[in-house]
Amino acid sequence: MTIKENIPLAEYTTFKIGGAVKFFLEPKSIDEIFLALEFIKERDLQYFILGGGSNVLIGSQFFDGAVISTLKLNHISQEQSCIRAESGVINSDLSS
Repeated sequence: MTIKENIPLAEYTTFKIGGAVKFFLEPKSIDEIFLALEFIKERDLQYFILGGGSNVLIGSQFFDGAVISTLKLNHISQEQSCIRAESGVINSDLSS
């Protein structure tokens, strides 16, 4: 899991607006989501889960908490007629 500090959120939204966040967490697996939540709980932080950043308006003030990005949770698997997609999969990638 990647953990970045004091990251401007504007680069993660389609509207390109938003203030900075104290911790920006990028889990790459379901197990890392649990690690991210442990990180947040240990520090008693408020948090927000951010997907692709579309249709989201983020205020310009500093958020003294954590954002969990789902963008790196982008694994797709298919077994017979069942398709499984993690929450960070882009819709156009899934439909392809």
